Amino acid sequence: MRVTRNGRPVAGLRIAVTVLTAVKGEKPVPTLEGPFFRNQDETETEHDRPVRSLLLPPTDADGRITLPPLLTGPRPGSYILRLTTHSEDAPAARSGDVLDIPLTVTPSPATGPRIS
Repeated sequence: MRVTRNGRPVAGLRIAVTVLTAVKGEKPVPTLEGPFFRNQDETETEHDRPVRSLLLPPTDADGRITLPPLLTGPRPGSYILRLTTHSEDAPAARSGDVLDIPLTVTPSPATGPRIS
C-alpha cells in the first residue's frame, strides 16, 4: 500500500492495524476470533501466535508499506480491517486518520474459510 498526502508520499508514517467485528447496527469492536496476523515477536512464547492488532513499521521514502499476510480464523462472518495513522515521526501526516476495509470470511468446504 502507498500512503500519500496532497499527492506526495508520506515517509516515516506508522499505521496501526486492527481486526474488528462488523455486526450490522452495532459499533465495531476488536474481535477475539476471525482473521488474524501471525505475531512476529521473536520470543519463543509469542512467536507465530495469532494477533488481531499490530503496529506496522514506518512507511519508506516512497510512502510504501506492506501488510503482513492476513489469515482466516475458523469462524466465517463479516469483519473490518481498520488502518489508523500514527504520525509522531511523520510531520507531513495527520495522526488518527482511519481507513476501514470490509472483510468477509466465507466457508469453503474444500479448503476451509477464505477472505474476500
